[in-house]
Amino acid sequence: MRLFFAVEIRGPAFGRLQDALRELAASRADVRWVCADMHLTLAFLGETPGSRLTAAKEAGALTALAAKPAQASLTHLGAFPSWEKPRVLWAGVGAGPGHDALVGAAAALKGHLQTGGFQTEERAFTPHATLGRVRGPKGADRLLERAKRWLEGPAWEGADFEVRELALIQSQLGPDGPRYAAIERYPFQGGPA
Repeated sequence: MRLFFAVEIRGPAFGRLQDALRELAASRADVRWVCADMHLTLAFLGETPGSRLTAAKEAGALTALAAKPAQASLTHLGAFPSWEKPRVLWAGVGAGPGHDALVGAAAALKGHLQTGGFQTEERAFTPHATLGRVRGPKGADRLLERAKRWLEGPAWEGADFEVRELALIQSQLGPDGPRYAAIERYPFQGGPA
C-alpha cells in the first residue's frame, strides 16, 4: 500500500484552493494539477507492506492523543524550490495556532514513526497543500502572471480550515492521477505530550 498521513482541508479554505487551481490552470502551463482531494501531508510513508500497517496506525493514534485542535488559514502561494525554477506549486499556511499545531503534529508523528521503524524525511516540514507539479517551461510566463494575485493578500482572505484530525491515507495511482482513500482518522485529543 502507498500510504501517507495528512490533515484534510475542508470549509472555506477548500473553496479558495479550487478558485486558485482554476485560475492557475487557465494559464495552460505544462503543469500536472492535483485532484480535488486537498490535504496537507505530514508524513509520506510510500509503499508499505500490510505487515507494517498496525505500526503506522499506532503512530497516528499516539500523535493525535497529544495534538491540539486549532484554526488555520491559507495565506500565500509558493513554489519549490523557487519561483525562478518552480517544480511544485503550493498554498501555504500562515503563522498562528494552526501553523503551530501542524508543525507540532508533524514533529510528533515523525518521532512516533521513527520509533516504529519507519524511515522519515530529513527536510524541515513546511505546512502546505500541493496544487501542481511543473513538467516543463511551456506557459511559464502566463502561469507566473496568473500566480501574482495569489502570492499573498486579499485573494486568500477567509481561507480558513480546522486542524482537528490526522488521517492515514492510501494513494492509488491511476492514469488520471492518484486517488485517495482514508484508511483511518485520528481526532486530535490535546492531551499531555
